[in-house]
Amino acid sequence: MIKKIPASNLKSGMYIHDLNCGWMSHPFLQKRFLIKDESRIEKIIDAGISEVYIDTNLGDDIDQQVSHGQIQSLEEVEQSIDSEIEKLTATPDTPQPPTPLQEELNVAQRLNQEAREMTKRVLDRVAQGEPIETEPVETVARPLLR
Repeated sequence: MIKKIPASNLKSGMYIHDLNCGWMSHPFLQKRFLIKDESRIEKIIDAGISEVYIDTNLGDDIDQQVSHGQIQSLEEVEQSIDSEIEKLTATPDTPQPPTPLQEELNVAQRLNQEAREMTKRVLDRVAQGEPIETEPVETVARPLLR
C-alpha cells in the first residue's frame, strides 16, 4: 500500500515510493529506493522535503503509535486533490453581473495607451544601445494577460 507520511517519521527499512518533490529538488539519483540507513533520512529532511510516499509492500510500514492524522493513503490524497480541484473549478452559485461595456472599453483604451508608450520607450532604448529594463515592461504587460 502507498502511504503519504511526514519525512520526520521515516525509519530504516522503509521503501520510498515518491519523494513528493521535483526531480531537481532532491539529492538522489532515483526517486524510489529503500532507506538503508539514517544518512538517507537526513538527506531527505535536509533537502526540505516534509512529506514522502512509502510503499509498504516493498518496505516497512509506519509504526502504529504514530498519529494517523498525518498519514494518508494514496487514495485519500487523490480524493483530497480531486475535492480541491472541484472547489476551484466550481461555478459560483450567484453569477457576477457583467462589467458594463463602456467600463471595459475605458480600461482597454488605458492599457493600450500604456502598452504603446512602453513599447516606444523600449524601442528607443534598443536604438540607443541601452539595456531593456524588464520590470516596467512586466508592470504594463501583467494587466494585459488577465
